[in-house]
Parts: sequence; structure tokens; C-alpha cells
Amino acid sequence: MDASAAEYYKIILDILVAAIISIVLLLLARRSRKEKTFVGYRTISKDEKYVGYALLTIGIVIMALSIIELIILLNSNFYSNVPFGLTGIQISSENQTIDLVSAHLLGYSFGISFWLLIFSGGGKTLSLGMDLFMGTQLKLTKNEGNNSKRRPG
Repeated sequence: MDASAAEYYKIILDILVAAIISIVLLLLARRSRKEKTFVGYRTISKDEKYVGYALLTIGIVIMALSIIELIILLNSNFYSNVPFGLTGIQISSENQTIDLVSAHLLGYSFGISFWLLIFSGGGKTLSLGMDLFMGTQLKLTKNEGNNSKRRPG
């Protein structure tokens, strides 16, 4: 008897969730019908265009260099055995020393995270250059709700 009651509760909750979702969607559709959106573009000056090209180029160069450095770090012995010259994390007791994290693994993890951070900075620079190069989009939204004012009288 308890299992069947639990199934009924699940069905009632499913119906309740579906009703709430449909009410929210209907309210959003009603609200969006009352709004008008006008989209326009502002022309860009030559200075913004040149700065956009420069930032775009700088972003591509930074991203390419960070990819090259990541490939060099992972595939060759250009760096030392321990990248960034870090030492391992060790625990020493009376007679023995145990490596918790080896210096090699620690150096690689910091090296990879460093070059990925530089790569994301290049991506942000590239994005900023694209925004300057493409121009500015203006978006105006006008509400057409029930704004009827009562006149005294």
C-alpha cells in the first residue's frame, strides 16, 4: 500500500511541475508580445578599426605562442627535467623520506596551467579586437504594457 501511495505522490508532483512550467512559459510569452525591439548598428571610426585589427593580431599571436610552448613543454626535453625548477613535496620521518608529489609532476602541472592561463588571455584579447572591429550593436526595447493614465475629472 505504501508503494502505491508513493507512486500517486510522484504523479501529482509531476503534474504540478508541468503546470508550473507551462504557466511560466505562458507569462514569458505574454510579456514578450508586449515588447518591441529595435536593433541598429553604429558605424565605427578608422581608429577603432585599426585598434581592433591590432588587438586581433596580438590575440592570435599570444594564443599561437602559448600553444607552441605547451607542445614544447609536453613533447620535448627543451625544458629541464623539472619545469620551472620546483622541488617536490616530501614528508620526512626518522629514517625515510616519502614524496607526496614529485617535482616533475608539480612542475608540469604549474607549467601547463600557466600556459593555459596565457592562452585564455590571448583569447580575451582576440575577443576584444573582434568587438572593436565589428562595431557596436544598439538594442532598444520598448514596453507596450497597460500604461493608461487616469485623468482626474
